[in-house]
Amino acid sequence: EVQKFTMFWTKKETNDGGDDTSSSMFFTVTEGAWNHAENLERCQTLPVQGDDDNLPNTSSMFFELTRFNSTVDELPNPDDDDDSNTVAEETKADEHRPKHLEFGHKIMETHEGGTNSRRSVLKYIASGSFGDVYSVMCHATQEQEAMKMIRLTNPEDGSTLPDAERVRRLRPHVREAHIMTKLGAHPNLVGLKGAFLISNDFYIFLELMEGVTMLRNLISTSWLSKLEHVAEIALKSARGLDFIQQRGFTLWDFKPGNVLVALHPRDHSTIQTTEEASPFNALGQCFPLVCGSSTIEESFLVKITDFGTVTARESGECLGFTPQYASPETHALCSTGGRAGDVEDAAATQDAWSLGVVLLEMIRGKSCTWNDHVGARLALGTMEPELSSSRGLYLSIVRRCLDEDAQKRPAMATIIEDIQAAFESCFAAVGGESTPSLSPDDAGMLHDQVGGAFRYQLAGSEEDLELAGHHFREDVRIQEEAYGSESSQYAIAMSNLAGLLHAQGDFDGAKPHFERTIEIFERRRGPDHPNVATSLNNLAELLKAQGKYDEAKPLYERALRISEKSLGKDHATIAIWLNNLA
Repeated sequence: EVQKFTMFWTKKETNDGGDDTSSSMFFTVTEGAWNHAENLERCQTLPVQGDDDNLPNTSSMFFELTRFNSTVDELPNPDDDDDSNTVAEETKADEHRPKHLEFGHKIMETHEGGTNSRRSVLKYIASGSFGDVYSVMCHATQEQEAMKMIRLTNPEDGSTLPDAERVRRLRPHVREAHIMTKLGAHPNLVGLKGAFLISNDFYIFLELMEGVTMLRNLISTSWLSKLEHVAEIALKSARGLDFIQQRGFTLWDFKPGNVLVALHPRDHSTIQTTEEASPFNALGQCFPLVCGSSTIEESFLVKITDFGTVTARESGECLGFTPQYASPETHALCSTGGRAGDVEDAAATQDAWSLGVVLLEMIRGKSCTWNDHVGARLALGTMEPELSSSRGLYLSIVRRCLDEDAQKRPAMATIIEDIQAAFESCFAAVGGESTPSLSPDDAGMLHDQVGGAFRYQLAGSEEDLELAGHHFREDVRIQEEAYGSESSQYAIAMSNLAGLLHAQGDFDGAKPHFERTIEIFERRRGPDHPNVATSLNNLAELLKAQGKYDEAKPLYERALRISEKSLGKDHATIAIWLNNLA
């Protein structure tokens, strides 16, 4: 099998106005095609060396191993360069940062054990202010996933954060996981695979795309000169946005930096060398792809990512946006203070406006700024001379999306129809896309863990408890549909919901759920099983909170007898339950 690598270059230069600009692109090469690399098992920045005729005037090269191979580590190191002092300074600074997880690391082993993860680390990808990103292997599905590891400790010394800072750092990630479960799965949205908190780390597992680049890296490239490329990206982005809106949400921050594009040949056996320069094969003449007998047939995976700003339309909230992709109504929220009615008006067409700006950027071949006043300029026709006549078909769609009158902007479903009608020929060869899905076990675990994070890790308001309730109820529904209302899985989910109702003071709602879990565990696992003891203790705690001590006492005593038999009289749990009884 030919080993392939995804490579990324960034060109930096100064324009006539004295401003620094940069352009980027991805391409694929075969093993051995580039011989100035160091340890390709890690992502890193390296000096570029090569013939100027074959490589742009580039200052750095980024390598990423897209198909793991533990033997690919013997290529020669790059020559020492003038950047040695800078590298030494960065290395010194890195000494105080937490070490990265290594290949093969089992996620749970160094985090107080546990059995709710079946994943191991493949490689480190990158770091951000929140923590680290890795690719991991999920052994249950035999699929690679992206893992965001959010560290809830002080990065300087590893000490525990104050409660307020811990909650501040954790909340946006738990909220994003919550939003992604509410949205559900769609071919053009990055899928959520799992999320849980162990000790001082919160993990989010996402769908992993190989050979991927952000759309913003493609805007200024000749690759988008093909109308079918623009049309396919626009169509699939619109489908993702339409799905979000159909679910009752607004994305608010749709932009090229939040759109991932990955070349996905429908038949890998037909790929052959191509003369065309492409962001995915920029050096095609120098570094051939896997060879075959027929011409390359391309279809692109296009997925929207980053759902941290998503809000329900009826919430009257706007959590953030990027100015150059914001409609006039969204910009006005800054001056009106975000009144609920104003937010709802802005939410109605914000995603359509931002899609229009992104489509305009793709056909112009350069990014827009708010100073472009794109809506007014299109209305006056002053921007049309910048565009080639072959791209005029796009202008009618863009102009409607960027209409200064919000009432005249089209619905996302209409935009999809317009793109398909105008560029029907572009989609004749595009294959169907599959929607990622989770097994009942994984889906139930996801809701259990996100609900638990809202209840136990945040729990700063009634809203947190309400959100926890949503996830616990979803877990109950999933377990009942998958295993039935007499199953142990259903009983565990029901117990979590009952505990939340108890915490909210809904004693009448919690009691029958606790009683039901006792019945199921006694029947499924026997009257002396530890799960029965735990359920008896939970019901006793509820009765005690109601002042029904005579009813609570025999339940405590029975739970204690079961636990002493299974755990021994000196176990820590026995001490807790003795205290409850006292």
